Amino acid sequence: MKPPMRGSAPPSRSWNHREDHDRGAGRWLCHRNHAERADRSGAHRVLIAALAGRAAEEVIVGSVAAGSGSESCDLAAATALAFDMETVMGFSKKWPLLYRKVEDRTSLLATDHELAMRVNARLESAYAVAQKMVINQKVAIDFLGEILLERKTLEGPELDAVLGQVRERIVASPN
Repeated sequence: MKPPMRGSAPPSRSWNHREDHDRGAGRWLCHRNHAERADRSGAHRVLIAALAGRAAEEVIVGSVAAGSGSESCDLAAATALAFDMETVMGFSKKWPLLYRKVEDRTSLLATDHELAMRVNARLESAYAVAQKMVINQKVAIDFLGEILLERKTLEGPELDAVLGQVRERIVASPN
C-alpha cells in the first residue's frame, strides 16, 4: 500500500498515524499504516518508503543533502524501525522470541556492533530497493518534478489530473 501524497485524503481508515518530518528545504508527510507494519515484509516496505526520498536525492540530484541528524528525519525514523525489527518486533534471526525494549538506541548501537550490523543491513537492503525504484520510475518522477517547479502547488482537480499523467508514466514493477 502506498502512502497518500500531500494534499490527498488517506485512501482508507487504516491510515491512522501521521507525522510531519522536517527535511530542511521542505517537508514530507509520513502516513503509517500500523497493519502494514504487522509483518516482516510490511515493515520492510515502510523502511523502503522512509528511505525513498534520500534515494531520490542521490539518484536524481547526484548527492544527498545534509538534513539528517534530527530525531524527526527520515533516516532516524528508518533506523528506529530497523532497530525495533531486531529488538522488539520478533523479526531478528538472532533471538527472535526475545523482546528487548531499549530506551537509548544510540548507546546500544554504539556498543553492540553485531546489532548495529544487523540494523544497518536492514537499512542497506531497503535503500537498495528504494534506489532501484527511483531509477525505474525516473521518467515519472522527472515529469512530476518539472510540473511542481513550474506550478509550485497542486490541489483538487489539477492535482488529480497531474497524478493521472504521472500514473501513465509509471513503469510496472517486475515483481
